[in-house]
Amino acid sequence: MKKQTKKIILLGIMSCILIVSSFIVFSGCADNQRPTQGLEFNWIPSQRAKEVSVGTATNSSRIVIPEFYNNILVTRIADNGFSNLDRLTSIVLPARLNHIGQRAFYGSANLQGITIPIHTSFGQNTMVIGKDAFKNSGIWLSTAYNSVVYADNWVVGYRGTLDSNIILRENTIGIATRAFANNNDIVNLTIPASVTYVAEYAFKNCLNLSITWYYNPRFSSFRFYEYLAHVIIPNNIHRIERRAFYNARNLKTVIFEENSILTDIDPLSFENATALTSIVIPNSVTNIAGAFRGAYNLASVIFEENSQLYGIWERTFYGAIALENIILPPSVGTIVSNAFYNTGIWNNAPNDSVIYIDRWAIGVNGEIIGELAIRPDTIGIAINAFSNQSQITSVVIPYGLDTIPMSAFRSNTNLQSVTLPNSITRIGLSAFSRNYSLKNIIIPSSVTHIDGHAFQFSNLTSIVLHSNIYRIGSHTFNLCYYLTIFAEPTSRPDGWHTQGIVNFNMSNRPIVWGVNLSDCSTFVVSFTRTANNIQNYAAKNGMSAPFRQGYVFGGWSTTQGGTLASFTAQNVYNAPNGTTLYAIWKVV
Repeated sequence: MKKQTKKIILLGIMSCILIVSSFIVFSGCADNQRPTQGLEFNWIPSQRAKEVSVGTATNSSRIVIPEFYNNILVTRIADNGFSNLDRLTSIVLPARLNHIGQRAFYGSANLQGITIPIHTSFGQNTMVIGKDAFKNSGIWLSTAYNSVVYADNWVVGYRGTLDSNIILRENTIGIATRAFANNNDIVNLTIPASVTYVAEYAFKNCLNLSITWYYNPRFSSFRFYEYLAHVIIPNNIHRIERRAFYNARNLKTVIFEENSILTDIDPLSFENATALTSIVIPNSVTNIAGAFRGAYNLASVIFEENSQLYGIWERTFYGAIALENIILPPSVGTIVSNAFYNTGIWNNAPNDSVIYIDRWAIGVNGEIIGELAIRPDTIGIAINAFSNQSQITSVVIPYGLDTIPMSAFRSNTNLQSVTLPNSITRIGLSAFSRNYSLKNIIIPSSVTHIDGHAFQFSNLTSIVLHSNIYRIGSHTFNLCYYLTIFAEPTSRPDGWHTQGIVNFNMSNRPIVWGVNLSDCSTFVVSFTRTANNIQNYAAKNGMSAPFRQGYVFGGWSTTQGGTLASFTAQNVYNAPNGTTLYAIWKVV
């Protein structure tokens, strides 16, 4: 009995301690931060959150809205939620609030103190402030007549008649719904880079409005572009992001501040900017991709001195029909053919001819029939420049070019002959894929890289791969069902792609390793048979003969300089190990 009494007393003492502790913690909260009693909260299913209104707290001078109610986020203030509250002087909003409803504080004539939280999603401001949310509140009524009305750092409306030229405050972060609606006084409005949100209908029926905007990539609205006339890109911006000025049809000027660090102009940035006639690109820009598509009045594009521009990517100037000339900086290393499709440059080129910009071959206006002889002074070929030209039968690449770019001659179904100079170092992805009539090609000793799929779906019968080739990508000779590969290395180099079943020789065509090549590394002289240096000899269609320009293969002799064949191309794998075999070449 005594033990039980002691337990009861002990539990009672602990309960008292907990009650006192709770009281101390609660009492320690500042009174001015304690949530106001009597507020009304309603469930918003689409938000999975609560919406708040004044409820029975109509006599409060200061209202504190909690961040959570019954462990559910409070994110919205209801339409008319705190309107016409004569005693209300200040309100504390929850940190994750993202919506202030229409007329939320309308007519609360003594309301002065408010801090609007910055609500972001994926780095962008997504706070919404509804129509007339602060109209005739104390914030509104204390603003000088003929002025813009600010609630915290938001523009929420205007009083009276405004000047024709308005510059918003530097710390402005948003413009509320219909803030300037039906205002025909403003002719020029300057929006600072601090603004990250402009609400729907903010400028509705502003018939005379022209906007100058200091670009901010964190901006999350595209609702005012019908009024956007001038854009200033601050010099601390690294990239103009996708769709930044998409459909800004009245945009007339784009000015980049000095000492710009801009590097990228992303796809659709200025698409359909049909009033834009000229632009000067900062020398810091390295890549432009699809940025000016549909800007059909763009007639002048100038790159600053010492430009670092490397890539002009897909559809960059597509449809800029007024663009008839452009001077490319020497730094350019990659152009995609359709970057200039349907520009004045493209459309004015003679029919059935190669289109050049400066010394770049960028495409064909029409169709080339027979031999394609690229101009000797050409320094670059665009990606896809000559793809799907089904009437080309031969190609001569001039000395000086170092790259055959991606898909440059893809799907040239009648291409039979390709002459590559000893300046080419790289053959790009799918460069000669789907060339069904191409049976032989000589890889110059200058080549160090052959990218994936380069000859996929061709009808090559033989190819020589010399030791200077550092890398060969996956699927390079995939589906070349008549091919035999003659490789100078004695085994697969590390850079010749293989990863499980995925490799440069995906179709498992025959390979002869360790061949000795001519001084120019273009044809096979001999090789010595070993147990492992002929692989896949039983592949479909068997082994084929090596190739030498101007000669026919007469078989394999076991004597250097011999003219009688001991083995054919098809049965050479039967040669005993240790036998040195010499190619017999006969002049055509």
